[in-house]
Amino acid sequence: MSAARALHVNQSTISRHVKAVLKEMELERERRPAFCVLLGDLELLQAERALHQLALLKGRAPLRIDGMFVSGPCFLGQLPPDWMLGSFDLPGMERPLELLEQRMIDAWVGSYHPDLPDADDPVWWVVDLLRTPLQLQAAPDHPLAGERRLSQGELTRFPSLALPAGW
Repeated sequence: MSAARALHVNQSTISRHVKAVLKEMELERERRPAFCVLLGDLELLQAERALHQLALLKGRAPLRIDGMFVSGPCFLGQLPPDWMLGSFDLPGMERPLELLEQRMIDAWVGSYHPDLPDADDPVWWVVDLLRTPLQLQAAPDHPLAGERRLSQGELTRFPSLALPAGW
């Protein structure tokens, strides 16, 4: 539905085009809970994406930038004319590095740490736009309530939905 809204067409038009492209490139798709995976020989698709990326970089179409629903609107309010803004709800937004690698987007504003490359990665350039202190909240009767300057070891005894493994 989001693709249909972004392109100002109806969902059946998007579905028809997707089926035609899959047939033309002899690919199949496998649906996963959050996104689809393409199956088959992806060489032609990758070549098309590389050609499309080259056209974007030469200014023949706007570059695509997206972000998370929080960071996107905050940092991307005013874009240069050569950029196209995403909808901040990309399917698969939990995997922005993969979307960048596949050339589905050109830049990403977000803070999904498990998907960030290492600081010395030879391919990717990561710029910290904002640093905010990490705040830990717990119930008043929690064993760590009131403690100051906790170490990582002290926190690992308590599972957290907010912190990635190995934080």
